[in-house]
Amino acid sequence: MPLQTSWVDHLFAKLTVRYGAAFLRQWPDADPALVKADWSEVLDGVRGDSLSYALRFLPVKPPNAIEFRELCRKAPVPQQLQLPAPAPQADPERVQRIMARLRRVDTDSPADKCARSIVRIVSERGGRISLAQRYQLQAMGHLMSAEVRALAAPYLAEAEADHGEVA
Repeated sequence: MPLQTSWVDHLFAKLTVRYGAAFLRQWPDADPALVKADWSEVLDGVRGDSLSYALRFLPVKPPNAIEFRELCRKAPVPQQLQLPAPAPQADPERVQRIMARLRRVDTDSPADKCARSIVRIVSERGGRISLAQRYQLQAMGHLMSAEVRALAAPYLAEAEADHGEVA
C-alpha cells in the first residue's frame, strides 16, 4: 500500500524548507501530483520512524525518491520488548525419579555388567545359553562380585558338568 498522501505532503514540505528551490527543480516539467504519487509508491512500506531518521540525516544535495528510501533503510531497527518465556512447571514425581537415578552409585564392574547382561539374555531365552556366552562367563568368573557370581552359578555349573572345567 503506497505511503499516505498526507505523509508525502509533509515530506515535501520538510524537504522544500531544507533544500529550498533546489529540491523542487529536480522535476521542472513534471506535474507535482505525479511526483508525489511516485514518492508514495517508492516509499511503500516505510515506517514512520524510518522517515524521521531519514529526515534527520539528509545528504547535502536534495534526494530523489529512491535515494530517500535508501536513507530510510539505514534507520536502526527499533528494539521490541520480549515477554519472558513461561517458566516450566516441574512434575515433582518425575524430578524425584530423576534425582534417585542420579544419586544411585554404579558399583558394578565391567565384568559384573557383562555377566548380568548375559544372564538376562539367557533367562529371556528360556535358560538356553550359547557356548560363547558360557565361555565368557567362565573367563570373567574371577572378576565378578560374589553377588553376580551367584547369579551366573547355574550356567557355570553346567559348564563344569559338560566339560569338567572349573570357573
